[in-house]
Amino acid sequence: IPSGTLPLRMAHPPEEFRERVRDALVSCGLQEIVSPSLVDPAWLGLLTADGGAIAPAPLLVQNPTSVDRSAARTTLRASLLDVARRNLRHREGVALFELAPVYLPRRGDLPDERSTCAILLAGAAEPIVAGETWRGAGRPFDLGDLAGVLDALGRLLRVAGRGEPAAAPGLHPGRSRAFVRDGRAVLAYGQLDPRVAARWDLPEHTYLAELDLELVRGETTAPVATVPPRFPAAYRDLAVVVAEKVPYGDVEREIRAALKSGLEGTALLDLFRGPQAGEGKKSFAVRLTFRAADATLSDADLDRAMGRIVGRLRHALGADIR
Repeated sequence: IPSGTLPLRMAHPPEEFRERVRDALVSCGLQEIVSPSLVDPAWLGLLTADGGAIAPAPLLVQNPTSVDRSAARTTLRASLLDVARRNLRHREGVALFELAPVYLPRRGDLPDERSTCAILLAGAAEPIVAGETWRGAGRPFDLGDLAGVLDALGRLLRVAGRGEPAAAPGLHPGRSRAFVRDGRAVLAYGQLDPRVAARWDLPEHTYLAELDLELVRGETTAPVATVPPRFPAAYRDLAVVVAEKVPYGDVEREIRAALKSGLEGTALLDLFRGPQAGEGKKSFAVRLTFRAADATLSDADLDRAMGRIVGRLRHALGADIR
């Protein structure tokens, strides 16, 4: 039987950070894939409409077992597109991500292994089953779905910033964004260029994001511990009817701007579109959590807070409250 002092746990911040990213993306409903680090070099020429490169030329294996596994990938994008293409032959939509290193060549040195995360949404977000889904008619993924995943990831990781705007080769010019920091691409996301999607036999509604976890990890902020509250929370639900073009982020921003204190949290419960909401409109069901640090909130306190919130939503967004 082994005896002696148990060894101390060795901390490994990069791996712990990757686990936090993995947990966050799984909580958003995405499925992780694992694909080979060696790819077909011809794939890298299929990532832009003109065949241009989105990353440096890859390192080539001298004696590969096959051409399909002859280049060390410099981006996760090709692997993700290939997996999506294969899966969409058997299902209507996919929501995938991969966490893996990419290998960037360095002259006279070993390659720079950059921990990277890639996300892909393609096809039907809510596939039609027997003519409808439980929420209504099916719909494809859109840019808002991808932006929501990235926003949730940023909140869970407590990322402070993104970087300077840059071009996003391989993505739709008018429906994509990219950021660089210290001369390196930190994040690129948006709709895949339809010409590139066609090359990979993917639907037009294909959305992609790729981020450098090495740079993102350096921008995270430390968690802040707080004393557990002494007084109970109070909850109120609100149905906010706004124009179709108004995103939920604007609704949440105006709710928070209406109160200086007392609002602990907001949560989107449901999104409804239909005749009851009105033509060209949609309804957000929002749950508001109130709490005071020094007392239990009364009904009068809550009514005053709700009045300010309702007034702000009506004035700023032209919202109807139901």
